[in-house]
Amino acid sequence: MLRRFLCVILCIILLFLESCHSKRVLLSPLPSQVKTIEGHASLRITTEQKSTRSKFSFLFCLPEQGKVDVSDLLGRTLYQIIIDEKKAFLVVPSKKVFWKGEEEEILNKFLGFPLNLYEMICLLTGEWEREADFGKLQSESEEWVFEKDQKGRIISGNRRELHFEVESFIDNSSFVRVLVFRHPLSSGRIKIINIAFNRFNPGKPLLTFSLSGFREETLSDILEKF
Repeated sequence: MLRRFLCVILCIILLFLESCHSKRVLLSPLPSQVKTIEGHASLRITTEQKSTRSKFSFLFCLPEQGKVDVSDLLGRTLYQIIIDEKKAFLVVPSKKVFWKGEEEEILNKFLGFPLNLYEMICLLTGEWEREADFGKLQSESEEWVFEKDQKGRIISGNRRELHFEVESFIDNSSFVRVLVFRHPLSSGRIKIINIAFNRFNPGKPLLTFSLSGFREETLSDILEKF
């Protein structure tokens, strides 16, 4: 009982500290060429079975590398998503286990619908038309349909059964601050806490991880651990 009470108090303190946190969201200006993107965001997902809230940090090295660390509201790491040139892993550090799959499979477990890494980067930034930087075009069979505002910013998009809308932007830029999405299997809300570009040292390896000592499991076995 005491532990539960202390957890509630800690949650209240963390929410208060977050509300008092600096409102500066865009931590660096947009460069002419985007090489790396990093930041933090919060995520709420609702399915027929449950509703969950989490936070995540992200680091992307365009066009084919990415790392997402998902944590609960107390800051405890739940799992990691690591994508490196088509190789994709869902890793649970606390259990020393991992699952290897396709990038769209793994991002589907994260967001509730399939996306490739390129599309996830675009979804988090709102910069869908920087193909020269992000380097991954959609095929005609999976073409996105977008709606823009008077400033030319993308405010909504559809692809098959997935629909998203931008509720707000960072300052007067085209970068997303709050985004909501709907899909037959899930709906949710993403809020960018902060985001920065090209701050990661390009001479430093982006994904320095080792699965030595980790055990490969099936996805169903890993999901049972949550």
